Amino acid sequence: MPALKVLDLSWTKIKCLPSSTSNLKNLIAQLLRGCRELELVPSVAKMEELRTLDLCESGIRVGEIGKSKSFDLNGSELRKLPLGVLPKLAHLQYLGSKLYVEGR
Repeated sequence: MPALKVLDLSWTKIKCLPSSTSNLKNLIAQLLRGCRELELVPSVAKMEELRTLDLCESGIRVGEIGKSKSFDLNGSELRKLPLGVLPKLAHLQYLGSKLYVEGR
């Protein structure tokens, strides 16, 4: 599936994504909206083309964010971002969530 552009698993009962999904270098959108049982997404740092990561209404914890431009966490259980994550959001244009940034 190296040519896959969109991975839409929205509203499924998936519990975890295989680590191999982090190798989908041509992926432009990873849609996991409503995946309430999903707890962890492998790093998306290698996904150079990824522009949309939709985790809205999911039970997710986030690894490396990479070059995502749109990052929607509304309704997810994530409420805090570690301070070290902010520098990794250099390409971010949209953050759909109310988050507290932990740190100092």
